[in-house]
Amino acid sequence: MRRTTAWLLLLFSWQVARAEVTEKDIALVEDTDGSITAKVTWMDAYLKAAACAFYQGHVDQYDAIFVFSAIPLDFMSNVQQGWPVKQDEKGIGRMLYNQTAAFCAKKGRLSQAVKMGFIDTLPDDPDDIYKGIPMYTLSGVELMGHEFGHHWLASVAFDKGDGVKHCLLRGYEPSGDNPTGDLCDGVPEGGYNQHWAYYFNSGGVMYGNNITD
Repeated sequence: MRRTTAWLLLLFSWQVARAEVTEKDIALVEDTDGSITAKVTWMDAYLKAAACAFYQGHVDQYDAIFVFSAIPLDFMSNVQQGWPVKQDEKGIGRMLYNQTAAFCAKKGRLSQAVKMGFIDTLPDDPDDIYKGIPMYTLSGVELMGHEFGHHWLASVAFDKGDGVKHCLLRGYEPSGDNPTGDLCDGVPEGGYNQHWAYYFNSGGVMYGNNITD
């Protein structure tokens, strides 16, 4: 039976702004039967399995968990993704929901789970550029901020007072032939992704650009 492990980096609360990470912020979860890693291509199932294994020995006192795999993953499965577990913030373009029970967070506190992939593919210096994606421009810590940021960021629509719903601050990337949702700038809103558009002068980790004149 192969023995695999998954690392979880834990953030205590939204209010924590310190840069230091101590051993108290890290837990090692052993995937003794490979059942967690077997779900790695299904991001929500993978994070749910890792979270439930973690909560077998820990209290639900964290707002977010970052899951790092200690075993190699192939190119297709070594994808970083943020998964909102609980959404209770209003006015940011997100539906309200609560999946804490599926993540075994018994007190309902956990709000965000992030898959960070195989830890050896991340730069040793978190300020160095992440090399796992060709021509990528974010550093390791910015990539973490990007996936953590999916809890709140880049879902907003806006009104210019012209009676039209606008979404063009966000990228348009329909995942199928028939995206759903209300029309936003003339196309279904379901075709817009949760990243800023390339021509938006955002200057942030959710893409967009830094535009100079």
